Formats: sequence, structure tokens, C-alpha cells
Amino acid sequence: MPIVCHVPQGVDIPTCFSSYNDKSIFGGFKPQVMYVNATEDKSAAYKCTQCGVCEKKCPQEIPIIEELKNVSKSMDKWYYRLLGKIVKLIIYR
Repeated sequence: MPIVCHVPQGVDIPTCFSSYNDKSIFGGFKPQVMYVNATEDKSAAYKCTQCGVCEKKCPQEIPIIEELKNVSKSMDKWYYRLLGKIVKLIIYR
């Protein structure tokens, strides 16, 4: 069962970190595609408002706000989002 992090903005922290880690470790385009498909603008790292709720709840004391900034810088490129939307239109028409 996946870990669920409830934050007011709905950022899917485990998916953000997992995709970012996969991209860092394995490289390639697949982790980027998986991230865009999984977050669909609703739960992406860039939605973080730095409220700190997640850091207070984190048992590992990870600096989540700073790490989400890294994720967003690497994974939330406008052209990846656009490409994801185009692919969905083609697949699901």
C-alpha cells in the first residue's frame, strides 16, 4: 500500500520523490513521462506553497520543501506538460 501524504495543496510527495529519484539514478525520458502522467498538474511539486505541514509530519525529518523545489526545477518543465497533454489527446481520442 502506498504512503499517503495529506497536504492542503494535494502534492503527491511520494510520487514526486520517486520520479525524481528514478530520473537521477536511471536517467532517460521514462521517469519524466511517469511523473507527468502521475501528477497531471493536480499533485505536482510546483503546487507546493511551502506551508510546512508535510515537514512537521515527516518521520524521517526530510527537508521536503527544499526537495520539492529540486523536483519542480527538474521535472516541471512546461514542454513536458504540453507533450503529456498531446500524447493523451492522441491516445484517448
